[in-house]
Amino acid sequence: MDINQIMAKVTDAIEKTYFPHLVNSYANWTSPAGSATDSVKEQMIQAFKDGLSYTVGRNYIKIISSRNGGNCTVHSFIVIKPTKGFEIGDILKAASWNAPATNFKRGNVFELWSLPAVTWTGC
Repeated sequence: MDINQIMAKVTDAIEKTYFPHLVNSYANWTSPAGSATDSVKEQMIQAFKDGLSYTVGRNYIKIISSRNGGNCTVHSFIVIKPTKGFEIGDILKAASWNAPATNFKRGNVFELWSLPAVTWTGC
């Protein structure tokens, strides 16, 4: 598989599986009874969803979360080039803005059973 096919497969998994999982995690967190009206919850969930984005690097895709266009944080990194014992699609915790923690993977975007280990706050 060439790099373009890998990128298409990984970005598809991010957009169709990983981002919806993070939004669902956020929605479940905002669910406690009496915490806010339904319209406020829906606005918060939509703002979280709209703030998810990614940038592609050489070895990783950086998952970024922002609120209302500001306060950007790195949520996680997704491996796109097998390196340091990791496979394509592995989810890594962010160690800094530019680098993942490479001690162990937190999940894989292609393995749905592994996603509950990752929440909207990070991995």
